[in-house]
Amino acid sequence: MGKVAGGVLAVRFSWRGGTIRIIGAGYWRKGKLIYERENKIQR
Repeated sequence: MGKVAGGVLAVRFSWRGGTIRIIGAGYWRKGKLIYERENKIQR
């Protein structure tokens, strides 16, 4: 997970036999909204 151009990008991966396989990547949207609501963070 890392910050990219003002957003948070999550990468899902698998480690098999010394090789990293990317399963998927996308911006963190739903989780971000829940986090902000639970921690009373205003945008």
